[in-house]
Amino acid sequence: MFKGTVPKGTKVEAELTLGATSSGTASLFIGHSSGSGGDVDSTTVAPGGTGSVSITPDSQGLLRVLVDVHRESDEGRLEVKPVTAAEDIQGDTTWTYAVG
Repeated sequence: MFKGTVPKGTKVEAELTLGATSSGTASLFIGHSSGSGGDVDSTTVAPGGTGSVSITPDSQGLLRVLVDVHRESDEGRLEVKPVTAAEDIQGDTTWTYAVG
């Protein structure tokens, strides 16, 4: 899902709070790709826990935040600072931003 634009040089942090009743861990990724390369950060979040990842994209391109849960019924809350307010999510989730 396209979520908007991020100015290059802006630190972007994704934070996932995974529901306590989730069936297993979730993986949280943030990545930036451009014509000159890219950057990625990732972490694993346990049920009922919170994890965060961050990058600072320094060139135009695409930034993606991906949540990979154990089961599609697993729920959580995802926030991408400073560009997207926290939203409840269910199942695997991908948010895309243009960096410019």
